[in-house]
Amino acid sequence: MIVRAVRQRFFYARIQLPAGSILYTMHNGQALALLRIQIGFGMGITRIILAMKESGAIKDDDRAPVLYVAPMGVNARVEAVKIVSQLRAKGVYAECDICARSLKAQMKYADKIGAKYTLILGDSELESGKAQLKCMANSTQEEISLDNVVDIILSK
Repeated sequence: MIVRAVRQRFFYARIQLPAGSILYTMHNGQALALLRIQIGFGMGITRIILAMKESGAIKDDDRAPVLYVAPMGVNARVEAVKIVSQLRAKGVYAECDICARSLKAQMKYADKIGAKYTLILGDSELESGKAQLKCMANSTQEEISLDNVVDIILSK
């Protein structure tokens, strides 16, 4: 399809080419611009996820984490990632905060995801080598050594 128009005292032709590209030419036939070359594929993300679940590529996992580590401070966040990595290497489902939320927000989140235990870890706990482990079911807390966190969680 060729469309002729006048724009700023120049004649040009708009030619629709295959695959959505448009070629603009000047009145003397020189190519002015080749725009909008579009070739692609689209599919809804929900359909992809459903297909992946049906094929077994992803599992619909509704289990709750055993431990949620609530770090307070930059150094505590680094230590929290180390603890969670060690637990995951042992096959324990654990999570930690990486968004620098307040302790109150982290405790609400731990309760929302159904974590069994929450490890409260701050800079003062790093200095002392001990942290607070809170059982989310009955709200009891105990002080545990940071060296034995993985072993304590594995035994519970």
